[in-house]
Amino acid sequence: VKRIEEETTTKGGIIIPDSAKEKPLQADVVAVPGDPLADIHATNGDEVSAGRMHQFLLRREQGRVAEVESNVRASVEEFPWYPLHRAALVCVLLELGRDVEGRAVFDDLAHDDFRALYRDNEWLLGIGLASEACSLLGDAAAAAVLYEQLRPFAGRHAIGHAEGSLGVTDRYLGLLAATMGRLDAADEHLTAAIRLNEQMGARPWTAHTQYDLAGVLVERGGPEDRKRARELQGEALEAARSMGMDALEARIADVIGHPPNPSEPAASVAAGIFRHEVDFWTVVFAGETVRIRDAKGMRHIARLLEEPGRELHALDLARVGAKSDLPAAGETSDLAADALGDAGARLDTEAKAAYRRRLEELQEEVAEADAWNDSERASRARQEMDILADELAGAVGLGGRDRKAASAAERARLSVTRAIRAAMTRIAEASPPLGRHLESTIRTGTFCSYNPDPRVQTSWEL
Repeated sequence: VKRIEEETTTKGGIIIPDSAKEKPLQADVVAVPGDPLADIHATNGDEVSAGRMHQFLLRREQGRVAEVESNVRASVEEFPWYPLHRAALVCVLLELGRDVEGRAVFDDLAHDDFRALYRDNEWLLGIGLASEACSLLGDAAAAAVLYEQLRPFAGRHAIGHAEGSLGVTDRYLGLLAATMGRLDAADEHLTAAIRLNEQMGARPWTAHTQYDLAGVLVERGGPEDRKRARELQGEALEAARSMGMDALEARIADVIGHPPNPSEPAASVAAGIFRHEVDFWTVVFAGETVRIRDAKGMRHIARLLEEPGRELHALDLARVGAKSDLPAAGETSDLAADALGDAGARLDTEAKAAYRRRLEELQEEVAEADAWNDSERASRARQEMDILADELAGAVGLGGRDRKAASAAERARLSVTRAIRAAMTRIAEASPPLGRHLESTIRTGTFCSYNPDPRVQTSWEL
């Protein structure tokens, strides 16, 4: 009992791990470019968290999951007390074909029998997403853990209050059972899920479960299984088309062997030119030709377009620019790509001492202002104290040790991301169609990549 008390906090009868219990009274919600919820100012960020989850669930059905990756990543960082966002991120990465990164995030979530997914009112939604991710990864060991945790909730609604719905829990029990190779149990769970989803009027989740069950039946291969599977696939395909569920429609079409919509070709082809010509780039896309001045970001983008789907480390992009190209006009190299050390302490001794002296002065000022009932003066002093405290916290680590300034890898991430984003802004101004295309397909960060829609064959002349 003492150990549990030391490691956890009890809140409303729910045991919450240390990693999640420090939910602030007011979250510092950072706006993500293109996030329509950026102007919402909630006292604890719940409205932003819920809104982003709604967007994820919707874009996922539309086959546009790449558009919300940045929002999902931001939610993982900004709302660590809602671990369902981590499960959503795994689904995003796996559906974008980035299995290695998705596996790493999933393994972190699965640590200590999925302890991070603590029992709050979003637990069923979070464990449902984790179960989908587990099924996509084919992880039988993790499936066994999730199955035992979820089994007592058979027949329940996998809902996160305010965040959304995943239909009934029986679907996820079926996916987990199938992942463990228990196909008869999977059949029972998924059949029950179809019935319950129909009773709830949850048409999208009925269609998903029909598709899931068809896959189980094909794998089992019994005398009547294939016939029943074809019927389920047909019903799911019709429902997906009627509701605009493009992602599910495409998956079913891949299985049954004909285009998603008989009136349209199986895939469209997008061709473009992204060619470097001395101080400018000639860019052709969607029948439009523009010329854009050379910049590091343009060269980074060209490198990503050269290998669609491949993740390139920001350091590799920085090294290519440093070794094979001269800086563009007006640019200087701000990164020694091969120097992998750090840049020294963030604050020197004198600066830290000055910060602490000022904090002591501000504490006295707050006390005096409170005594004189001068709330405005006290508020200004407290704001400055918060800023100084944040600076010190960022500069001093455990045991009072100095934190080092960013490593070359971190500087590369920042430098490359800024360069690519600046180039994309210029491209969008010159060619809005290409700007929208790159915004939804290029991912920046420690690893950068260009991930076009797999249903659209994109050919670039570089």
